[in-house]
Amino acid sequence: MDDKARGEALAQEILSTFDSAVDEARVLLDPKPPPAEAVPRLAPLLATYGEKMTALNAKYRALAKDPPAFGAVNRWLGDNRGKAVFRKDSLLGALVFHYRYNQSSPEIVEFVNAGLVRLLDAAVTR
Repeated sequence: MDDKARGEALAQEILSTFDSAVDEARVLLDPKPPPAEAVPRLAPLLATYGEKMTALNAKYRALAKDPPAFGAVNRWLGDNRGKAVFRKDSLLGALVFHYRYNQSSPEIVEFVNAGLVRLLDAAVTR
C-alpha cells in the first residue's frame, strides 16, 4: 500500500469510527428517554469510543514520521471531516432540540454538540 493509500485508509477508519459513535448515540437517545435514564447510557459510549479513538491516535501519530502518508491522512480528513460533523448535526439535531428545550438537559446537549466532536479530536491530536 502506498503512502497516500495508507493515509486515506486511516482517515476513513477515523471517520467511520466517529460515524459509528454518532449512530450509537442516536440509538440510545432516539426513543427520547428522560435525562436521568439517558445520561448513564452515554457514559459507556464515551468510554468505548474514547478507547477506540485513542488507539487510532497512536496510528495517526505513527504516520507523522512518514510525511507523505501524514499529509494524505490530513488532506483526506480536511476534505471529509466537516461532512461527518454535518451528518452528526443532521442526525441528532432534533434530539438536541428536544433535550435543550423540552427536557432542559445541558448534559445531553453538551454530549451531542461537543462530546462527540471531542472524540474525533482525540484521534487526531499530536
